[in-house]
Amino acid sequence: GHPNSITRITKVYQPGADKPEDSIQGTVRISPDLLKQVSPSDKLIIMLFDPGQGRPVAFKFVESPSFPMEFEIGPSNAMGTTELVGPYSLRILTDKDGQPFQATKGELIGRSKDLVPLGTSNLNFVVDSPYVR
Repeated sequence: GHPNSITRITKVYQPGADKPEDSIQGTVRISPDLLKQVSPSDKLIIMLFDPGQGRPVAFKFVESPSFPMEFEIGPSNAMGTTELVGPYSLRILTDKDGQPFQATKGELIGRSKDLVPLGTSNLNFVVDSPYVR
């Protein structure tokens, strides 16, 4: 795939554009035993996955994340014209090579155990697994 193909579907993020009741906010950290696999050049990808549609509906990319890190994802991160309703599976992963849908050695992922409703705040999220497809 072309490395820039994903950028066409991401909107310009405007901080504060999303109301708290429409978004999911929290803190993400990396499981201590996996932290050594994270390098400064990694990107963090925050994703809302809709189990009903079987696909992601919102994306957010964070350059040079440091952990623990506060995060927020909401309507300004929705793909295309998707209206976010929820609840969603929250997935947060590290990306080393600009290919978020391909697993590379050292990439990590965390998946919310339960579906997360919009309006959630103070969520404590742990990236706790190697990312393998």
